[in-house]
Amino acid sequence: MASSLLPSEFWWFALRRATDVSNYLPLKLNGKLTTPHELVYDNKPDMRNLIPLFSSVAYPEYKSASSLDTHLCRATLVGRSGKKYALEFYHPSTKRIITTATYKLDPRHTTAGPEFGLSYDGGLFF
Repeated sequence: MASSLLPSEFWWFALRRATDVSNYLPLKLNGKLTTPHELVYDNKPDMRNLIPLFSSVAYPEYKSASSLDTHLCRATLVGRSGKKYALEFYHPSTKRIITTATYKLDPRHTTAGPEFGLSYDGGLFF
């Protein structure tokens, strides 16, 4: 979060991601190496889901409500969707989440906050 200079409204995505990653960490149960993900879903975790969040500008493909044409928009990756192979992207100008499996990442931009004009507010306070 801090390295991407994003405001605290993105903490939900960061906490959800931390939970996902912790479920991929191996543990030993009855002398056998496994993961919490494997115990719940009875299959090995897919490491392709470990794409770094907030780390770059993305161009997800979406369909507009007014036409059947597909478009690309500028967004940042915020998580994995419950749909198979789909990811969630935050589109700052509309403040909407776009869920798609078709996207391009632009690694030239490494801090999502300044790229979208979002102000870093120092993080989460209790």
